[in-house]
Amino acid sequence: NFISGRRDIDRGVFVIGNNAYLGMGNDTAKNSSYNDFWKYDQAANAWTQMAYFPGKSRHGAVGFSLCTNGYIGLGQDALAYDLNDFWKYDSNVNSWSVDVILPGSGRCDLPSFVVNNRAFICTGTANASWGGNNYTALLEYSLNPLPITITNNLTICTGTMITLSA
Repeated sequence: NFISGRRDIDRGVFVIGNNAYLGMGNDTAKNSSYNDFWKYDQAANAWTQMAYFPGKSRHGAVGFSLCTNGYIGLGQDALAYDLNDFWKYDSNVNSWSVDVILPGSGRCDLPSFVVNNRAFICTGTANASWGGNNYTALLEYSLNPLPITITNNLTICTGTMITLSA
């Protein structure tokens, strides 16, 4: 099992369609972090290794998805330094690109949720291994322009090709 022995991979995950994506985390016994990334296909009940996460390996990251893209960021590296970067995963071409740098200090162990195509991350800690700060802020991440929701079942995202007929 590729995730045995790892910790803190529970937040840096996202779902696109019927597929779950996760990876990274660290192994405290080996004092190492990972940057591998995997897709779980529910229909096939199978794991497939995807493009490696190109940022610094990390644990305690936060993840969410908007449209057909996944986002992972923040967290801590193997030396417990807080990270403040965010990366975008394009599931259509299996590739990563740096997306945004969070202003201020990094943080880890943040929960996330998505409402109306807007992602929210909140709380978290800084330098948790050293008894650092606990945050109470609620941060919003949204696409610009926002996706258009036609009905509850149809959302049109920037760059999506669709055919409408009446």
